[in-house]
Amino acid sequence: MMYNGKYKKQFVEMSAIGSGGFGTVFKVKDRLDDKIYAIKRMEFDFKDISDQQKLRRIEEVKNLVKLNSQYVVKCYYSWLECNYLYIQMEYCSQSLKSVLKDKHIVFGRQPDEAMKVFEYFISCEIFKEILECVHYLHTSCPQVIHRDLKPDNILIKHNIKFNRFIKLCDFGLATEHMPTSSVTSSGNPVSQSHSPDTGTFQYIAPEVHKRRYNTKADIYSMGVIAQHIFDLFDIDGPTKKYRLTTFSVKFNRLYKNNIQSMVNFAANERPNCIDVLQDYNNWSVGKHFKNCDIIPTNMGNIITKLHVFRDLDNCVNVLFKTSDDMVYVFGDNSNGCLGLRHNNPILSPELIPQLCQQNIQYFVNGCDFVLAVNDLNVVHGFGNNYWGQLGPVFGSFRIDTPFNLKIDLPKPGIISYLNDTTVAQITCGYNHVLALTSKGRVYAWGPNRYGQIGCGYTLTWRFPLTKHELNFNIYNIQTVYCYYRSSFAITTDGLVFSWGDNSGHHLGHNISDDNFSDNNYKQQFIEISTISSGGFGTVFQVKHRLDDKIYAVKRVQFGGKYHYFILMKTKNIEF
Repeated sequence: MMYNGKYKKQFVEMSAIGSGGFGTVFKVKDRLDDKIYAIKRMEFDFKDISDQQKLRRIEEVKNLVKLNSQYVVKCYYSWLECNYLYIQMEYCSQSLKSVLKDKHIVFGRQPDEAMKVFEYFISCEIFKEILECVHYLHTSCPQVIHRDLKPDNILIKHNIKFNRFIKLCDFGLATEHMPTSSVTSSGNPVSQSHSPDTGTFQYIAPEVHKRRYNTKADIYSMGVIAQHIFDLFDIDGPTKKYRLTTFSVKFNRLYKNNIQSMVNFAANERPNCIDVLQDYNNWSVGKHFKNCDIIPTNMGNIITKLHVFRDLDNCVNVLFKTSDDMVYVFGDNSNGCLGLRHNNPILSPELIPQLCQQNIQYFVNGCDFVLAVNDLNVVHGFGNNYWGQLGPVFGSFRIDTPFNLKIDLPKPGIISYLNDTTVAQITCGYNHVLALTSKGRVYAWGPNRYGQIGCGYTLTWRFPLTKHELNFNIYNIQTVYCYYRSSFAITTDGLVFSWGDNSGHHLGHNISDDNFSDNNYKQQFIEISTISSGGFGTVFQVKHRLDDKIYAVKRVQFGGKYHYFILMKTKNIEF
């Protein structure tokens, strides 16, 4: 739902991120600065909204403004509009909930199997950063009890300045806690009266069902979260499956000395965040990571970027960058996707010299190739290039040339064709690529058997095609996306282009076939007008004779005949 106020005028609504009892959060793009934000919309001035509920919504805004730090999602602005309260916040693409859902799959293990040391290291770092966030709340003045700590409300976004990833969000149930000089006989702070039964049932501390509690209520929630992070819901005993690991002593220290204490039913027996953090060296492998069998003994630096993906054979591959700007890879390496010019499994991290000291910002991948983008928007590519998915810089052999794996697998190199452009976004399908520049130009390359490149031919394109050749020149493209053998583009006006494989009807054309002969075209469509034309064909606005919907159809000529391809519905789509 959108209104003719500030929200609609200033923001392009892209998608709904999540919703709950307190409102809905949307991913939006600011029309002025082109940046992505998260906006939370909550009912405010409705008859069924009580004064207490209004107060809670206002308190959430006040808490976000007051807790302006690296540990809490940033609040930029809030306003009332059409009976709704809007809160504009920084956008974080992932939550702990989404990470935990697939963590065991990413690291190639079954849920009942013990973690390998590398996954344990990552889990320890996540837990440590969450502890630091909650410690910040509990040491604020006045103290803040979050009261709804759970994986959904723990967001992940890399903060380059502080080299952190974890932030807390959703302070709709948070409350201030005024510490007093009074303590119990055991030296613990005295609890105060707060609202009972506040939070999500699975994570609520026992004492919250009553009225008197303090910051230790959040510690209980943290203990339950830790059980999820470290997979401690084993009916045979959490420590049993870790007995034979190289870090069993560390794990036992974490579980027995910290997590068990955090979920103690007696609040006064729980530790504070700082107590668990001070024990970090005893339960984490971080300080001794260089001595673990998975990491080279000459490494020992902090991991600052991590990219994990499944390759052509559905096996796991890992790339990571360290604090000294060195890039390492390990994994199955199917079809040589990790850039070492062979296709043998890599059992321990190996250095990629061409990517070191390049300040790589992020990685994207297809089924058996990887692209790495640095801070200057220079795109490096490596892996299999049989279908031209790495662009023209990596060779010009024809698709019917006999393929020699040892010769044709390139070492990582720069896709020089993009050097004079500023790459705003790059995305990979199964083995094709779309790149969007800051000026709204779209480049595409790779195999085109299913029309996923968008030029209308079924050839493989190693030389990137620009958006002008794709007949997008009259539109302002704001984002692109590849899926398997299909491609999508969204304009600033809300138009959605889709092309490529439509065998699963996922292009949204409401038509099973996207490739028409001249006779079929005239039977199914009424031609309304010409939208654009160029060297690769002409695009028409048409009306379907059966469903009365408007489409854009591209006509290209090859083999002495005209062929027609559905590109999109020419209709504004609101996200």
